[in-house]
Amino acid sequence: MARAAEQAVRGVGAIAAAAVMAALAGHAKGESRPDVVVLVATGWRAEAPGYGSGARPAMRAVEELAASGRRFTNAFSVSASPAFAQAALLTGLYPGTLASPAREFPVPLPDAPRLPERFRAAGWWTVHVGAWRLGAPPSRLGYDAAAISFGSAVGGGADVSGFDGRTGHVNVEPDEWIAQQVAAVIEDDRRPLFLTVIWHGPAADMREMKTRPHISPTPPPVLWDDELVGRPAYLPYGPHRERARAAGATNASGAARVAAAYRDALAALDRRIGRVRHAWESCRGGRPVCVVVTSLHGWLAGEHGLIGAGLPYELVIRVPLVITAPGLPGGDDGRVALTVDLAPTLLSLAGCPADEPAHGRALWPPAPDWRDGFLHELPAPRGGARAAWTWREWPFKYVRTETPGEPGSIASEELYDLDADPCETNNLAIDRRRQGDIGALAGAIRRAQCAIERDRRALNAAHRQTEPDRVIIPPR
Repeated sequence: MARAAEQAVRGVGAIAAAAVMAALAGHAKGESRPDVVVLVATGWRAEAPGYGSGARPAMRAVEELAASGRRFTNAFSVSASPAFAQAALLTGLYPGTLASPAREFPVPLPDAPRLPERFRAAGWWTVHVGAWRLGAPPSRLGYDAAAISFGSAVGGGADVSGFDGRTGHVNVEPDEWIAQQVAAVIEDDRRPLFLTVIWHGPAADMREMKTRPHISPTPPPVLWDDELVGRPAYLPYGPHRERARAAGATNASGAARVAAAYRDALAALDRRIGRVRHAWESCRGGRPVCVVVTSLHGWLAGEHGLIGAGLPYELVIRVPLVITAPGLPGGDDGRVALTVDLAPTLLSLAGCPADEPAHGRALWPPAPDWRDGFLHELPAPRGGARAAWTWREWPFKYVRTETPGEPGSIASEELYDLDADPCETNNLAIDRRRQGDIGALAGAIRRAQCAIERDRRALNAAHRQTEPDRVIIPPR
């Protein structure tokens, strides 16, 4: 594990490391505190080995940012539910720690760490623009201002809530409205700024693909005609397959059209990221800035004959992650980075002491050792996917899917060797010779579940006036 960490940061010399530490020291003293911008999309996936380039366009704006920053090539979401993934990003905690899985929208407990509140307390002006999926308003998490998009409205346009708190309807696409509000924030002269932007992204655009008059052709996605043999029994008849049928992806040409719609949605997302970057350079180009570009979770765009998120395929749990910051060396970083790592990482890069409990770990400066396995959770059914717990430890992935209405039960088990089977089609769980591997991976899931439950109870206890120093949440 230590060797993997050394390889991940190889090439970062002593001079670069010294520059980073000097920059952080200056920020801690309040000298030239950087603006912090977090640009997030829903349904934007990273490339997964074995699936090929498929429906991925040339995302020039993202590539330009990556060229000047650090790209994490093994980044993953800890939950394929937008609500739980957003909660993880803003707190650094696994979603199961924050609220009862029975809730549709998780509500962070009063004593759970909040990234916006931490920045606001340190003197940043905190603003959120875009989708909001938590069960508490942005002000309760520490935002000074927020403009929220509720997504597409019936008949076109979008339902929104502006910075004045008034809700209404606008006759533009939801993500276009979000880009307009971001431009207004950038033009404001209050500094330093902590800004989070969550676009509805490809997930929303895919739902609207039937309204598009023309979509240029592209090859069909990998395994568009997958019969799902050995996978959970509900998948061939579930909502993910129904969405594919409704989109016409029952033959090669229809599946290609779905892939093309996803490609076009990514291109639109890239254009908006580019617009934000150019607006920033025009209005605030003289200020230091830390930028994060990532996604809440990925998306199946016809692969395996499925459309949607929630399922723990690599295309869903892998996400893009690019970070640029003063003094942060560029290049590719192969460490396993998680959604929960962003909160402690941003605090570290901005020079704020990361004294809050968190399951994540700061990605910079690099730690002497690093994780080699992690948990991905969907603690309750969402979007047609059943509750599932996944442990991924290269080269294996183990998935336990629950029986609906029976928490803790096992409806199906899946085990994949990602070296031999990168597209996850050969379920090894039926092979009795693999019971040792299954037992070890199932044990890892159980230990992680128990730790999350202990952490949830600890935070609840803190809320009941228990001594704060008793709340200890170790990083995972």
